[in-house]
Amino acid sequence: MSRRELVSVPVAAGADGVRSLARVLGPAIEGSGPAIAITPRVTANMPERFATALTAALEVDAPLTHDDVAVIIATSGSNGEPRGVELSAAALQATAKLTQEALGPPGNWLTALPVTGIGGLMTVIRALIHRTEIVAWSGVGGAASFTPASFAAAATQVLTTAGVDGMPAYVSLVPTQLARIVDDPVTTELLAGFGAVVSGGGATPERISERLRAAGVNLVTTYGLTETCGGVVYDGRPLPGVDVAVDDKGIISIAGPTLASGYRFRPDLDKKRFRDGWFCTNDFGAWSDGRLEVFGRIDDVVKVGGSKVSLTGITNALLRHPRVITALTRAEQDEEWGSVPVSYVVPDSISVLEQPAPLEQLQSELSQLVADSQGRASVPRRFEFRAELPQTASGKPTI
Repeated sequence: MSRRELVSVPVAAGADGVRSLARVLGPAIEGSGPAIAITPRVTANMPERFATALTAALEVDAPLTHDDVAVIIATSGSNGEPRGVELSAAALQATAKLTQEALGPPGNWLTALPVTGIGGLMTVIRALIHRTEIVAWSGVGGAASFTPASFAAAATQVLTTAGVDGMPAYVSLVPTQLARIVDDPVTTELLAGFGAVVSGGGATPERISERLRAAGVNLVTTYGLTETCGGVVYDGRPLPGVDVAVDDKGIISIAGPTLASGYRFRPDLDKKRFRDGWFCTNDFGAWSDGRLEVFGRIDDVVKVGGSKVSLTGITNALLRHPRVITALTRAEQDEEWGSVPVSYVVPDSISVLEQPAPLEQLQSELSQLVADSQGRASVPRRFEFRAELPQTASGKPTI
């Protein structure tokens, strides 16, 4: 079977979807099977513009652009436009090996993130490459809402299996999941039994990370993108063999063996983003005491009147509030100000949504948090409180 053959692999929600993907993913990485385009389900809560772009990005009828491609996976589409990223077997293998060297001995992996996104996919790839056990949370990929209790069942299973095998267990989670777990003592205690808990997909609020580490959890915060096969900066430091540069404008670029081969159907972006062995991100940051600090996306900075406002900065400020599970800030056009920030917030209790006085108090506290850390111009012009937010194919909140 030709390595240039490309097939679409739809992924069902739930643990069976993870196991089915693993069966074709192994041959794709080893070179004994076709390259695969990992195709998420189009769900009702997925914005229409996102779903349309997602389908186009993962089209398999056209031939592959690069001979070395093993997997095509969509970016999170946090800017509203998911792109198909072509990943080689060599890049995927390099990332898995570098990650494992940073975390410790190979172990069993718990898959609790959608495998249609790079964070969840890499948990499966690490286990395949190191020939260890894959255990999937029953609700993965949208099969069920994330709760500490359902996660605890899967965590107990993988920890027990790893103990029998005489090896550690690992798991990757996103900040929203950690925010739900940290208030559950039983599940937090289970997290402390993992060799490492990898947090990615966005900044982990300090109030969450501090509480988890105080409970004995080996929390490793990561930074990376689909174009780098996931996280390549651990706790602010690049993995061995990965180079990170920040230019005089604060834009982050990454080089090393983990880079993607390019974009599907986007030679214009290939030329713009992949240059001379470097991938130029859309993120800006700075070095602080030898560690990389990531401030947010370049296109998340908008003009409000005459002031520059970071939408990511606003969101990060909101996430520091103990009653906020997750949040997202977007810019809306305004005749007077040009743009104004609007924040969508999921509080820790649905009941607060039906209580005007507590909701007004929460909004006042959130406004003050943003004003204190980001300035008055950054205070959202409107808050929308919701029980949940729509998600992209990789599990990131979106609107």
